[in-house]
Amino acid sequence: MKRVISFLAILLADVVSLILAFYAAYFLRIKIVQTLFNVSNPWFFPIEHFYSMYYLLFVFILIFYYEKLYSRRYDFIEECLYIARGLFISVILIAVIVYLSRSFESFTRTLPILMMFTGMIIVPVVRLGVKKILKLSGVYLKNVALVGLKDENERVIPILEKMKRSGHRFIRVLNLEPTDENERGTGLTEEQRGFVRDIDVLLIVSRGLDNNRLNGLINFWESHVKEIKIVSDLGFLKTIGVRTEYLEELLVMRMENKLISPMARFFKRVFDLLVSLPSIIIFLPFFLIIAILIKLNSPGPVFFMQERFGRSGKRFNMLKFRTMSIRGDAQLDEYLKKHPERRQEWDTFKKLKSHDPRVTGVGKFLRRFSIDEFPQIFNVLMGDMSIVGPRPYMVREKEEIEKSAAIIFRVKSGLTGLWQIKGRNDLDFSARLKLDEFYVRNWSFLLDITIILKTFGVVLKGKGAY
Repeated sequence: MKRVISFLAILLADVVSLILAFYAAYFLRIKIVQTLFNVSNPWFFPIEHFYSMYYLLFVFILIFYYEKLYSRRYDFIEECLYIARGLFISVILIAVIVYLSRSFESFTRTLPILMMFTGMIIVPVVRLGVKKILKLSGVYLKNVALVGLKDENERVIPILEKMKRSGHRFIRVLNLEPTDENERGTGLTEEQRGFVRDIDVLLIVSRGLDNNRLNGLINFWESHVKEIKIVSDLGFLKTIGVRTEYLEELLVMRMENKLISPMARFFKRVFDLLVSLPSIIIFLPFFLIIAILIKLNSPGPVFFMQERFGRSGKRFNMLKFRTMSIRGDAQLDEYLKKHPERRQEWDTFKKLKSHDPRVTGVGKFLRRFSIDEFPQIFNVLMGDMSIVGPRPYMVREKEEIEKSAAIIFRVKSGLTGLWQIKGRNDLDFSARLKLDEFYVRNWSFLLDITIILKTFGVVLKGKGAY
């Protein structure tokens, strides 16, 4: 019943928000025409004229359903992107419908385009409000239980905690014993078998469980739980780019590398140019101000160039605003000799968080908000880097990245990336490598846009920047 109520509430919210988006687009159309063409009363068609085309509303709803906006739960940024894609596809379909029905002479062609943009704002906001109300009432919450070996449960719980944002609530965890299997191959006592009461989703961590035991757990609980999800034992794949296929009685996992495609690389490069060139023009005065501040604060050049690894392991000179003293390396050696307790921090993070003697006064400010990274936009323009990609690794880190190099070096390094939005310098070196591998294996334009949008929030907070 909760699922039906949630579905109907979100569906109604979409209908209302789409109608609001239509009205906003209609009056925006009037305002634009009045401003651009100086028309005193630009009423091309009375608003009542469009009421007979109410059926076009169902195009949006059907596409939203196709995008799984009523069956899957996304975080807010992901949902915004799926909504935007759904609106875009809907506008294309409406244009085709209007053309085939030959009603284009009585239809304002810019209206659906404007509705797409107003909908990108109104639909996610209305959805967010409705979902918050549903969560507070308990209707939109799914009770989740976790089953697996104790060590494996502890490993995945911090990751699964993020499910709370999409309306999942962990209420029980069952730690299985490594051996102690009994009847039915489940390895459960009679008391443990009843623990799934009031559970909507059961997550079974398969790692460490043999096939007989895993099948026993599934066979027993599939008649008691609405939904069972298996946390795969194939964690080493580090990819969501896996598709399942059936080959007779076999379940086959298919992996794709999208960035091998020349077309994908072409569009990624076009996107880099469309972002980098306007950004340089817009921020050039800002760059000049920063350059003056750097020169006034400490002696030395404005820019700092350092050799980094790019695609295919090719080296390039990465550009940054200088944030350190020109005696930085010598100062670091002296500091670590006087404070040997900080050596472990340097070896783990390749950063000194609380105090780095090399960083200048202006440099601290630039680093806090990642402004020192801005000149890398020139590297993007020149083709050495991309807007989004793996971290540009230093030459001295070659041995440490050796095991991951074959994956990470498939693509250009990025101005931002998963490492930027998942903790930045709070991450240890191995965690950064795992995130970069994940990005390469799971690349999509949707992932790039998500990373870019989340980067703004991370940078403004200044979290993880040292």
